[in-house]
Formats: sequence, structure tokens, C-alpha cells
Amino acid sequence: MGDFAVEDVTVYGDAPREKPMCYPGGRPEFSYLFHKDKVHELRLFGKVVDSQLTWKDKTRVLQEVFQEEGWGNLEDWYCILAYGSNACPAQLGFKRFETVVVVKCRLFDVLPVYAGYKGEAGYVPATLARAKGEEIETWVTLLSSKDLKKMDRSEGRPSVYNLAVIDEGRLFLENGKELRPIYAYVTTDEKGLFLHGGKVIPLFETEQGKVQDWLKHEKLRQSETSVWLSVSPFDGPPDKVFSQMF
Repeated sequence: MGDFAVEDVTVYGDAPREKPMCYPGGRPEFSYLFHKDKVHELRLFGKVVDSQLTWKDKTRVLQEVFQEEGWGNLEDWYCILAYGSNACPAQLGFKRFETVVVVKCRLFDVLPVYAGYKGEAGYVPATLARAKGEEIETWVTLLSSKDLKKMDRSEGRPSVYNLAVIDEGRLFLENGKELRPIYAYVTTDEKGLFLHGGKVIPLFETEQGKVQDWLKHEKLRQSETSVWLSVSPFDGPPDKVFSQMF
């Protein structure tokens, strides 16, 4: 067995769609390949496609695994910012994804915040807002064309979330590469985001239970997403695949 972790998704807790109060859910401290409810640690040595992992008890290179398994070329997949539960392995499993690459990154001048509604799954989900001077650790998912359509359905595109270019902020993979443009799902203006005391509510500073308590006692008001972040929604798939975003 190699030195790279291979773990069951249950190591990182429940899927928020099963246990709403755990939203946005647990996730590893490392980049990983999600495959059939297993988390395979990825170590980036330059390009993402050259990442190393343990696969079938051997240390392998990610792109070689893709080729052998018939998954296609990873560089032709779509790269989507995963700032909420879509970086949670259990959530990916609950949504019936089979193979997703999830890469750590750093996001500047934009923050995940609580969206302006409580979803059918029972939790208040996240969207994005302007946050000049802020820097956070977050994730991106690499999705095949088929899985991008599946993600669209799970995000309620375009009635609940739009897939959009984020016109603000900067996003860097853990290998130092800047991704441009930034593609992300953001709530529609009809859903908006919640404000508490006139301010957005950062996702990782306030627990789900507190937000739901505020909502129950009518201490929140809804604001339009467009007031808080400049985005450009679009139809269909993104214009660029992963290899074209550097």
C-alpha cells in the first residue's frame, strides 16, 4: 500500500442532504479523487493530471488511472468552484456521482455566505458574496460533461442556482496556478441571500443551527444576490474546459 490515504466517505461524516444540520459537511484536508464512495488522497506535483495517488494498492499518476479506467482526458473536464457541500465526499455519494476530482484552492475577495432560502433538504445552503481583502481555503470539482449535467440538476439550474462566471475575485489551485475564469453556481436573484443585521452571513463563521434559529425567529431578511457580487450567468456548459483555464 502506498503512502496516500484511501478512505471511505463515512470518515468525513454524513451528507447534508441526509443530516441537514451538518451542512456544508465534512471534507478532507487534502485534494482527492472521489470514486465509488471512496476518497483517494491526491498529492499535486506540478500539474493536476500528474498528481499521485494510491490506486489498487500501488502509487500511480492520476492521468494514467484515467486512461486505464476509460474515464477520458481529465484536462477536458469542467472545473467548477465547490464552496459549499459539493466538496463533501458524502454529499457527492448521496448525489450518485461516481468519479469526481476535488482540488484544494484559495479564493480571494469573495466569500461563501448563506443563501436566502431554506431548501427542500432542510438546510439553508450557500452562495457567494463580495469580500474585499478576504482569503479562504476552498475547493474546485472537475466534472465530466455527463456529470456537469447531473450537477446542474442537483443544483436546480436555472430556477434555484445559475451557473455563472464570477466577475470578481481570484482563485488559485494549491499548486499555485490561477484559474480564469471562475465558474460557480450562485443563487438566482429570486432566491438571493440572507442578511443578519444588514450584513451577509459567512458560511464558515456561523453554524447551520444558528442560521435556522435566526430564520425561525424572523431575524433574517432576504437580499438580491446581484447587489453583493457581480456575476455573469450563462446557458449550457462553460466556454472553457480545465486545461484552457490557466
